[in-house]
Amino acid sequence: MGWAVGYDSNWKRDIGYGVPAVCDHHDCGKLINRGLAHVCGCGPYGGDTGCGLYFCGEHGGDSLCARCTAGEAPYEPTRDTNVWMQWKLRSPTWYLWRTENPKEVKNIRHQLKTGVVCSGCGAPGPYKGWLQFPCGELVCGEICWVESHPGVPLELAEEASCQLTH
Repeated sequence: MGWAVGYDSNWKRDIGYGVPAVCDHHDCGKLINRGLAHVCGCGPYGGDTGCGLYFCGEHGGDSLCARCTAGEAPYEPTRDTNVWMQWKLRSPTWYLWRTENPKEVKNIRHQLKTGVVCSGCGAPGPYKGWLQFPCGELVCGEICWVESHPGVPLELAEEASCQLTH
């Protein structure tokens, strides 16, 4: 059996290595997936000792997060990425789910309308380390800047951003 996509009934969200996500640490914002390699506790739903949230390697994704290590309450989970929410709304493989879950579909559409996201990759945010420009454009880091503005060095981002996007 694969863990590409599943559902965590504890946190009420999709999980699996096929689910693009953002690290659940409140100050991070790194893109990961919700596969077993990133789950706090190293097992489905967090195993016996973890909270079951998903973290990058720096914040405990391959073992325990800082809060579980300290015996504290878990972090608030990050919301689904726009890429994942759009996939659920558009993919033919999710048609049956959409017809059976109209309230969830409405909720996703609302989140997509109101959420602040990276201009490059669609990750929700903003988080510490994001780049914001005078025109209001936000990117989560240098990689997204380079991918969304090919050929424009990051040093020219402030001048080029508004010209390229508006």
